[in-house]
Amino acid sequence: SLATVRSRLESRATFLVEKDFMNDRLTTRVLVIRSLNDGDGLTQAKLSYEFRSQITLSFGLDFFDGTHEGLFGEFRDANRITFDIEVGF
Repeated sequence: SLATVRSRLESRATFLVEKDFMNDRLTTRVLVIRSLNDGDGLTQAKLSYEFRSQITLSFGLDFFDGTHEGLFGEFRDANRITFDIEVGF
């Protein structure tokens, strides 16, 4: 079996857009991470809603792309949907 050898230096570019609505109770966020070495990447989108002062509900999507040799591309068949409930006390 052949082992994948990664470069000692991994260069990435990131881009983040975040916007609040409804007096900061609703937040949209998109984060894009691109590997400059392999051309693969990750895009994360998240929508969070402060239901009550101590409870936040979030829905997110993670998309991986690229070839299987890349740091992110190896997960390209593992895109996911997330749902979080955050309770503070």
